[in-house]
Amino acid sequence: MPRSLRPSRVTPLVLRVTPLVLLGLVAGILQGLDPVGLSAQTRAAQAEAAMDPAVQSGNAHAPHGWEAGLQNQIPQDMQRPAPLPQGFHLGVHLNGSSLRLHEENTTDSGGGLGLRLGWGFSPNFTAFIGADAATMENGDYTLGQSDLGVRYHFASEARRGAPYLDGTLSYWLAETDLLGPKVEIAGPAFTLGGGYLHFFSSSVAFDVGLRLGFGRFDEVRSGGVSASINESANTARFNLGISWFAGASGG
Repeated sequence: MPRSLRPSRVTPLVLRVTPLVLLGLVAGILQGLDPVGLSAQTRAAQAEAAMDPAVQSGNAHAPHGWEAGLQNQIPQDMQRPAPLPQGFHLGVHLNGSSLRLHEENTTDSGGGLGLRLGWGFSPNFTAFIGADAATMENGDYTLGQSDLGVRYHFASEARRGAPYLDGTLSYWLAETDLLGPKVEIAGPAFTLGGGYLHFFSSSVAFDVGLRLGFGRFDEVRSGGVSASINESANTARFNLGISWFAGASGG
């Protein structure tokens, strides 16, 4: 058999060693190393990186080459963690309200303003108090709704927006003086809602939400005299405003 066609004793060794070498090269590339002195270009690139002021200052993970080019193309606000809604917060909003009285089969609507104060125990859980006031049916009466509740934010440092759900114990108060003496009707309710926060700075967020209330008016008051009533009702509130978070992190 010609010598050139005889099985080489080296061939099995090469077949065994080659995968190990390839794995070593891949691991070296992923770790930013040159384990086998691949070329003079690699050593030149390492020398150039060593001259980088960021590396000389002790930042061993300073980007260079394609990493630096990619980082330069990413907006700065995308490179930082997004703000998280926590700590003390204050919110103000425009309010659109509707009130449906079941026994009278009527639905009224109007608009006004609202205020909310709260404390975020974590980026996800917040307790708050709030109040909305709306002028209904061209000024025939005003409707106030006050709340004590909790909110859960679906917050993440990976995005600047945070959907949320909340629930509250509420108190309704409607009053008018069109008939002469002021007349008030009031009662308890509970409210469920949801919305969306979007941070446009490190501590201020755009806030939009929809809330639905379920309850009843159980008292009427006028001239220092009160009486019991039983008028079931539903409310809907659409809020559009801004919220400031003193303890917002990231951003």
